[in-house]
Amino acid sequence: MQLISVISLVATVANAVSLQVGTPATAPDTLACTYLVNFADGVDTLSSIESHFAQFPDVTYSIRTHVSNQYANFASFQIHGTCYESQVSSIASSISYSTVRSRKAPKPIKFGALTSRDSTVYSEDIHSITGVNEVREKYGAFGRGIQAAIVDTGIYYLHPALGGGFGPGFKVAGGYDLVGDNYYSGNTTTVPDPDPFDNCSAESHGTHVAGIIAGNATDITVPGFVPAVQFTGVAPQATLYAYRIFGCDADSTGTDVIAAGLYLAAGDGADVINLSVGGGPTFAEDPDQIAAATISAAGHLLFQAAGNDGGSGPYSVGSTSPGSFAVASFDNVEIPSDASLILDGAAYPITFSISNSIFTDGETFDILVNDIMANDTQSLTDGCSLASINNSTSTVGKALVFRYGSGCGTSKRCGNAAAVGATACIIYNLLPTGMTGNVLIPGFEITTEAAAVILSDAKADITPSAVFSSASSSVFISTAGTVSAFSSVGLSPDLLLKPDVGGIGGQVYSTISPHAAESQGLSIPYAIYSGTSMATPYTLGVAALILELRGSIGFEGVRAFLKNNAQQTKIYGTDLINSPAVQGAGLVNAYTAVTANTLVLPSSISLNDTANIKNSYTITIYNNYAVDVVYSLSVNNAATANPYIHGDDFTQDYYSTTYTDDSHPTIQFSASTVAIPAKASADITVSFTPPTPTYDDLYPIYGGYINVANNQDNITASVPFAGVAGSWADKSIFSVDSASLYANFGELAADYTPYGIFGVVPNSVSTGLYADVTFTPLVVNQTVDVSSGAAILAPIAATTRKAQIILNYLGNDGVFIDAGFSSNSAIVDVLYYSPSAGTFYEGGPFTGEWQRNAFSDDQSIVAPYIFVFEGNAWDINNNLWGLNPIFVPNGLYNIQFWATKNFGDPNNPDNYQVTTSPQFLIVGGATPITTTSPTSSYSTSTVGTTSHPTTSVEVGTTAEVSTTEDIGTTSDIATESLTATTKASATASLGSSTATSGTSVTTSGSGSTATSGGTSTTSSGSTVTSGSAGTGTTSSLSIATSGSGTYTAPTVGSTTGYIATYSAPNAGSASTSSSGSSATYAAPTAVTSTTTTIPVNLYNGAQSAVGVAFGLIVAAVFMI
Repeated sequence: MQLISVISLVATVANAVSLQVGTPATAPDTLACTYLVNFADGVDTLSSIESHFAQFPDVTYSIRTHVSNQYANFASFQIHGTCYESQVSSIASSISYSTVRSRKAPKPIKFGALTSRDSTVYSEDIHSITGVNEVREKYGAFGRGIQAAIVDTGIYYLHPALGGGFGPGFKVAGGYDLVGDNYYSGNTTTVPDPDPFDNCSAESHGTHVAGIIAGNATDITVPGFVPAVQFTGVAPQATLYAYRIFGCDADSTGTDVIAAGLYLAAGDGADVINLSVGGGPTFAEDPDQIAAATISAAGHLLFQAAGNDGGSGPYSVGSTSPGSFAVASFDNVEIPSDASLILDGAAYPITFSISNSIFTDGETFDILVNDIMANDTQSLTDGCSLASINNSTSTVGKALVFRYGSGCGTSKRCGNAAAVGATACIIYNLLPTGMTGNVLIPGFEITTEAAAVILSDAKADITPSAVFSSASSSVFISTAGTVSAFSSVGLSPDLLLKPDVGGIGGQVYSTISPHAAESQGLSIPYAIYSGTSMATPYTLGVAALILELRGSIGFEGVRAFLKNNAQQTKIYGTDLINSPAVQGAGLVNAYTAVTANTLVLPSSISLNDTANIKNSYTITIYNNYAVDVVYSLSVNNAATANPYIHGDDFTQDYYSTTYTDDSHPTIQFSASTVAIPAKASADITVSFTPPTPTYDDLYPIYGGYINVANNQDNITASVPFAGVAGSWADKSIFSVDSASLYANFGELAADYTPYGIFGVVPNSVSTGLYADVTFTPLVVNQTVDVSSGAAILAPIAATTRKAQIILNYLGNDGVFIDAGFSSNSAIVDVLYYSPSAGTFYEGGPFTGEWQRNAFSDDQSIVAPYIFVFEGNAWDINNNLWGLNPIFVPNGLYNIQFWATKNFGDPNNPDNYQVTTSPQFLIVGGATPITTTSPTSSYSTSTVGTTSHPTTSVEVGTTAEVSTTEDIGTTSDIATESLTATTKASATASLGSSTATSGTSVTTSGSGSTATSGGTSTTSSGSTVTSGSAGTGTTSSLSIATSGSGTYTAPTVGSTTGYIATYSAPNAGSASTSSSGSSATYAAPTAVTSTTTTIPVNLYNGAQSAVGVAFGLIVAAVFMI
């Protein structure tokens, strides 16, 4: 019944530690010290939190949001200043808690301005390819009696097309503002109120969504609100409720706020709920995704935008919850236009430059294509430098045409055009991106079709007739009814078949607020936007029609009628049926969805990968006809998506992903025909044999549609299926070998290099630490001066539940511990350079869920960041928020890049892929804190002789890494607290001791004995516990304390290939250690001690204790 009811829980009692759910607090997009806590039914959440924090008088916090209804009982809050996760996990009567993540606001793609006309044009062509017009004509359905909730930026409900008011009796009948006007990424304090009014956001996103669902812009005479074209939403008689989760800036919100909006909408009785929020691929384990599953299971249908990251290629879909409809976008039929480019007599729509759009009607253009081969070569830098400008002829007075690419923005391209005397700047691109342009020159973006005409003429040495027209017209869209280029592509990171279905989202005309119109330079509050944010309310509107005519049939019923009856479409310009990973079940068809008498469940089949595919699947065919029906089954194989290239581990993008008519599965039915009595059902068993790819590293996405035809009418039900050929768990997460990434990103890194050192192209873009900020490859035993910074690249090819960069101290002494760390491993602190923003950000600890990268920045998915390591690291065993990183001491180190494998459990160290750098020597770091100078002879080390910047291994595959399996296995650690000794002072000097690998340690002086693998009791009563030690690798933990902090006792084993001199932390006689089975070292001083109870850190991640190379022990005080 509550949010947490959809996941498995252990019983909890007051004051017990509650379960942590979802992303760890250190994930890159989490809000600092911000948590959502779930409580049992009937618990007063605010009182419980208040009572809890009364125990911590120095802690200040503020409530963000809270919900208590039949679906959830939770509150979220932000702790101000230093915070610890233990302060959250111990709240009485709490069931579980989650960190709060930031979700980006959706960013629609905007098109040209339209003016109000004295026109009676009434265009419903948008509804002609989705069956909506037929449903209206034959059944008179307009969404009457359906309650639709919009969780978004709020609504400008004074718009006459949206009813002109707010409250009972109006079209917008209710809702709530969960955040207030001033909420944005820089101010996450919420100020809720009962009014979801929005006349301050620049795009008026929620108002545009509202118009698509239920707008009625017919016969409007109110001055300033007369549309260019009259239109209606899909379900104009539906009642709207608005739940505002963005402030006026509308740049981001929190997963707690989204969850609250969803629960409030469900609690208010919404039949259908729209959520168009960005964010890119993720896992369905955060509060908003759990909320989606909860309310859907209760019958409230949630529609979520799949995302606008189609430019990034496969695995970019953002809505992955099984409990929601992830909606893809299809292009509209036509759009009204006040501006077009007339090429050889045909009109093509244009998108004006935001900076300069001054053209006159009838103006002619002398077209000059800057690089006629730019589209063929997929150039990213066409026009990005003056040197690249076409100099074959005079550019003065020309309209220069450029291909857009990530090498630079439209401002730079158009600025270069102005600099060479051009009079117009024209941009084309396969993806509609919108255009900033440059104030120095007027410009516009043209469609793919217009670009094809211009390029064809240019290659034939023909100058096309090109004229600007401001005449009002309706422009046909040649890609109508096919998937929009920007629409995000599946599958989900766990290979769930997403998106589910598609609606019209490419170039949709709808309502916006007067403020948004003014901010965009529009004369009337209507705009043409594109995005899955538009396709989602369109699809929701179709669901409203289904509910109106069929009544309450539950989530799975509506999903099946939508998906069984969707239209399978082809890839534009080909005869190939598009992949279900791209279009889901296809484009919605309202008419067949409300008239079909056959239902097939499940409505889609996720086949996973070859290693995990089931032996067979069962589909159930329901016959709702009044007569017996004979059904026949067949298969339509869809195009196979090829997101990888042999020998290249990085995910390809929109341009480089190929779709081919091969790699199809073999499919067998238990029966290809079946007779089903009236009002009865029958089961059919389906077996799939996946295709075998040519190479193991290709991972093609295959798929298609099971068609179920009947002998009564021509309505065929279909079920999409998709899977991956190969073992997805073996797919590399961090990219270490990608020529495509180097070509599409690495060669541009010269413009991105930090510290103002421009013009440097890296020799490699492989995951790893580089010797400096100019990307000098790191070799064994190289010196890295952290005072000057060193570049780190960590391009991620596949979204992972957890990734982290670990710094391992390799010195056989206590220097790292004395610097303030609890073990010899720490989480790297990074600055990161954002190419798109052109600036540095404090990245903090690199740990948590990480989203896959792309060649260049998309709407949510981004190009690899360039990280800079400046010698700071975070203690691996502490809650990281509210603390500060520690400046590491000089010494010998390596860096490891840990990433959870696909399907992996981030709490299991065996489920990680690890990439390890060569060992290197840090200089410019902190001076080691020790009473005797360290004398380790690093230069003679021969460990890690590989010449490649990094080597990849999987946890458990080598003796070096496999020692992490022993973490947490001793009885000391596998408890809720650890008792260790705390040294009160250091006065007496002990003598030297001799250690023989795997046997014993005997100290002289004041007299104490330690046996490796047992306990050592000193004369003053201190105890050091160490696990068993073996020759060559020491697979245990040593735990002790020094001063007020935690101290890791070194255990000496065979260290073949490593030669060093070791100094005791608290002085004593000089000592040396040598390669082999024995060594001497100065024993630490032991005097009067006290016993301290050290709480176990519940931080997720046994993988944190790494770097047990060369037979050294790395102790970690935490639980898995």
